[in-house]
Amino acid sequence: MAEIRVHARNDYIGTEAERGALSLPSDAIGTRFWATDTDVLAVWDGSAWQEIGSEGGGSGGDFHWHIEGALSALTGVGAKWVVPRDCTIEKVIIYVEDTGSAGNTVVDVNQNGSSIYTVSTKPTVAYDDADGIDSRVPDTVELDADDVVSFDIDSVGTGAAGLDVVVVIG
Repeated sequence: MAEIRVHARNDYIGTEAERGALSLPSDAIGTRFWATDTDVLAVWDGSAWQEIGSEGGGSGGDFHWHIEGALSALTGVGAKWVVPRDCTIEKVIIYVEDTGSAGNTVVDVNQNGSSIYTVSTKPTVAYDDADGIDSRVPDTVELDADDVVSFDIDSVGTGAAGLDVVVVIG
């Protein structure tokens, strides 16, 4: 068995089998594990691993962005994704590693520069959210080949840091 590598504080990289063998205490909430054999990111919720997506854009693959460190409200964050084929968005999941001390972190996903959400339904994580995860179904779910998908951080909880955004493709 390969040795699990600790990538950063509370981040692990290894195989699904290694993740299954990893024993974490209940207070290790937010620990992330990237499974190299399945390209799946999972987050420890205090009692079990919650898979939040995979990186890709290949056949059936979800699209994943990760922002390390302190967050700030920004438009057009990270790389843009050019949709390889017609597909449907099942949901968008966000995970905020450190939810901060006040306020909300709100993420907007865009299709060709326009939001796929109304203001009331954007993925939002409050500073006092225990697991830092929110999942929302967008108003616009159909993507066409060659659409450009990007995301914005509309607002950030005070002191919030570390963000994963996963667009789950059906």
